Amino acid sequence: MAYTAPRTWVAGEVVTASQMNTHVRDNISYLYGIQGANELWVPATRLLDSGSSTPMGARGYFPVAQLYDANDAAYVSWKCPGNFSSITTAVMVLIPQVTQAAADLDIYTQYGAIGEAYTTNAESDTASTYNLTQWQLFGVDFSGVLAALAADDYVACVLWLGNSAHDVDVVGFHMKYVPLTS
Repeated sequence: MAYTAPRTWVAGEVVTASQMNTHVRDNISYLYGIQGANELWVPATRLLDSGSSTPMGARGYFPVAQLYDANDAAYVSWKCPGNFSSITTAVMVLIPQVTQAAADLDIYTQYGAIGEAYTTNAESDTASTYNLTQWQLFGVDFSGVLAALAADDYVACVLWLGNSAHDVDVVGFHMKYVPLTS
């Protein structure tokens, strides 16, 4: 079911259950995903260490991929839910170890469905920089590198540290989405 432009009510009009369902209930469900969780959370699952033997570790009680050296990378892979329609938010969640303006973090994705090459869709953003504040959870927006995402795609997301001065701990990946409606 799609979003319906809300009706303009007239004074004295008798409102029917069908009208309320269409213009209120269905639109709220469409906008806010009331019909289910419509979220996905995946912890960082792999770390590419460029040489300092930085492990998967912990920051406080959060298990994290610790990125400390240039070319360290954190990986997350997941399956897009079958009821996926469009992205509301898609972020890689970080805990920065230093306050840094214009942190050089590169992001990459590869994704496709069963029967397609795993690189059917391969996107990246190596130009954006991020203003990070030490110890404050931060979300790196991945929605721009998931432009062709479809239900049931298998997805790999990578956050690559471009500079050793921009130490970050990667907690995981969080996506909220608008579900398909029946």
